Amino acid sequence: MSQAQWVNSVLFFLWPVMIGVAFWLFHYLIQRLPAHTRLALQQFAQMVVKKVEQEGATLDNAQKKALAVQQVMVLFREFGLPVPPPDVIDIAIEAAVFEINQLIGKDIASGN
Repeated sequence: MSQAQWVNSVLFFLWPVMIGVAFWLFHYLIQRLPAHTRLALQQFAQMVVKKVEQEGATLDNAQKKALAVQQVMVLFREFGLPVPPPDVIDIAIEAAVFEINQLIGKDIASGN
């Protein structure tokens, strides 16, 4: 087997692996972009606020907020995403609570 055939054979078998690694690297880097992190933060904050409101009926607002911040951080870690600073998470949680309160107010006003 000549050197050119050997190189060709190696590249033939390594090409799918290289494509897979490139795809994984691209996906990994996209997840770390600020826009992607912002969307994840918004989704996680909404999910956690709904969960805490449902399960934390006996907690006061400060305890609910602390629990929500902690759970958003856990979600970021579990999904392998960079965890935003606590102040940013706090703002996202407040926005999610405000949004839920607005929806509840509209439902009450419309009689639903």
